[in-house]
Amino acid sequence: MSGLYVDNRAKMESYTAAEGTMELTVKDGVYSGKFEFKGQGGPIGGGQKEIKVSGTFEDVK
Repeated sequence: MSGLYVDNRAKMESYTAAEGTMELTVKDGVYSGKFEFKGQGGPIGGGQKEIKVSGTFEDVK
């Protein structure tokens, strides 16, 4: 997994999962699930950061 952060000032940071989990369920072609990961990365040309990301999704076709 990876995450990309972009704000309205065109600031961008990229993170790649170092560890975590993702649960994916498919029923009748509809996807749902949850995820949690610790990512490492940060802004291009900036210092390294570690973040924790978690969330859920449902009804994705």
